[in-house]
Amino acid sequence: MAPDTAAKPNPALTRLSAVEAQGRMARGEMSAREYLDAHIDVIEAREPEVRAFAWFDADFARQTADQLDILRRSGKPVGPLHGVPVALKDVIDTVKIPTENGCAADAGRVPTADAWIVRALKAAGAIIIGKTVTTELAFMHPGPTTNPHNPAHTPGGSSSGSAAAVAAGAPFKIIAVAMQKNPFAIASLSDNPVNTPADLIGKKIGMAVANTPVLEALCTLNNVDIGGIEIVPTQYDPAPLVAGQVDCLLCWETDLPVAMIA
Repeated sequence: MAPDTAAKPNPALTRLSAVEAQGRMARGEMSAREYLDAHIDVIEAREPEVRAFAWFDADFARQTADQLDILRRSGKPVGPLHGVPVALKDVIDTVKIPTENGCAADAGRVPTADAWIVRALKAAGAIIIGKTVTTELAFMHPGPTTNPHNPAHTPGGSSSGSAAAVAAGAPFKIIAVAMQKNPFAIASLSDNPVNTPADLIGKKIGMAVANTPVLEALCTLNNVDIGGIEIVPTQYDPAPLVAGQVDCLLCWETDLPVAMIA
């Protein structure tokens, strides 16, 4: 039975855990559309003031929810995150959805492929409800997001949009974080290894532009001419390395190398 989309969203649904929501949807007590609409209602009430989202399209998310409800009613297998809304930081590539990295140079940028984590979320049945504001290149210059406790202030930090959305009462849970206090690493594949800094000469290295000072320091300390290295701007995704678009990646030791193993 299709949900009554004209009914007023039930805010109590936003207080369900993902496990509880999954159980209700599996038993037919709630649709993905009903669950999503409850979240949208909360976001729309606070977003004009908080400005936590770089991109938010309620109709786009509703279309995804409706498709997921059709899939469930068909009796076909569904994923473990079926119908669960997920907001992504705006440095994570999303196909057909803008990913502007908080940077004027990337304004209007719409990726042609999803980042690995987005592919995994979609395969599990999650709904991408929006992209949250980040500082420029997840590094500096705060975006338009305001601090929900004092709109005259900024929440600061690269995850300012995500943090402000939660603080403003958006029914989100932080399910994963990247621990950034760990060493940078040069990740490469065994058939084209980069074993020493000198091996970088003549190579294409994929990296976030914000991390250029890290590469400069590495080259300076090891007497390597950075001019001999081709820097290819990439997002936080191992796909360019796996696809052979770059020879190596500059990344955190516990980030992309772990994703490639997984």
